Amino acid sequence: MSNRRTAALAADCKCSPDTIESYRNAYRLAYRLMVEQESEHARKLWEDAPIELWKAAAKLAKQYNLDNETIYEYLTIGNEHGMSRESFSAHVDEKENHVPKWIRNLKQINRLLLRDDWATEIPYELQDEYRQAKEHFANVLERIAETMEAE
Repeated sequence: MSNRRTAALAADCKCSPDTIESYRNAYRLAYRLMVEQESEHARKLWEDAPIELWKAAAKLAKQYNLDNETIYEYLTIGNEHGMSRESFSAHVDEKENHVPKWIRNLKQINRLLLRDDWATEIPYELQDEYRQAKEHFANVLERIAETMEAE
């Protein structure tokens, strides 16, 4: 679907184009699973599992390049255990993301440090000291994460 049609649909339903796209991706995933599985199980899963689970599954399938069988298994587990979108995403991430959690945490901290749109709230006389400390700490975190990923 074109960007223009997506934008028009988003305007009609008073939501963002990203929301439209996430629903579209969820439906495409469901369709692929129904065709590939050739059974009522995928159709029943589409009917039973919350749409938020399907939206997360479509995003994770793309992010981790998961085949249909693998994402179908994850969806089944998520639905059977009544997982929320967040817990489902965390479950799949834990299984599929092979970068250790502590390295991902370091990188997340570093990204947060580099976002300093709030730094202007720091008293002027401390801003320079803050910037120097932030740059030093960000460099150390990045070096640690890169060193450990290389091993």
